[in-house]
Amino acid sequence: MQAEFALLQNMSLEVQHSLEQIATSSEYAARLVTQLLALVRAENRVTGQIFSRIELTTLERLAVRD
Repeated sequence: MQAEFALLQNMSLEVQHSLEQIATSSEYAARLVTQLLALVRAENRVTGQIFSRIELTTLERLAVRD
């Protein structure tokens, strides 16, 4: 993570504190995403829903165009 790498550099205490908060928030967000993915996978098994792969570039173009 870039915030953690930046913490290895010499900087003011204020910048260091801000980077620590960014690193902590990033770790929290990553854990949350992992938990949400696990929940969706578990729900899929229960409901029997089947998902298929989609082309993200097509979806992105549609989202931007709208």
